[in-house]
Amino acid sequence: VAKKTYAGVKLLKPSNKKSEVLEFEFLKNGEIVFGEHFKIVTKVVANDDVVYGEGLYVDANKISTNAIWRTRRLGDKFSKIGTGSKKFNDYLTNSKVDFELRDTLPILAVEQNVLVVANDDVSENVKIDATTDEIVKITFEQL
Repeated sequence: VAKKTYAGVKLLKPSNKKSEVLEFEFLKNGEIVFGEHFKIVTKVVANDDVVYGEGLYVDANKISTNAIWRTRRLGDKFSKIGTGSKKFNDYLTNSKVDFELRDTLPILAVEQNVLVVANDDVSENVKIDATTDEIVKITFEQL
């Protein structure tokens, strides 16, 4: 099957595999193998250890205890830093995330509010600021 992507055309072998529901709780320190495509590593770091470009950084105290790692769902919203809230699907389109990746991409969410998008961005709601006293670094490895 040939599929058009933002980078060109990709040839794929059709699969009869049903997609599984993946849900994992947010851990301040830990590793999660998220499906067949991603490994998520979280670690509490000091303010001096924040190096942008080497991962995503969030304020641990702003993340609700019912936050979970999951894939996108209908009705999800994302509040990108400085731009306000929008439909998560619109965010994926504007960020030019390939269609094949959209349904496997890990996100950290509380109900319909997306807090972290794998390899890409954090929400206005969990960004670190002057009042942050506990920072979690999140890195993603594609398997």
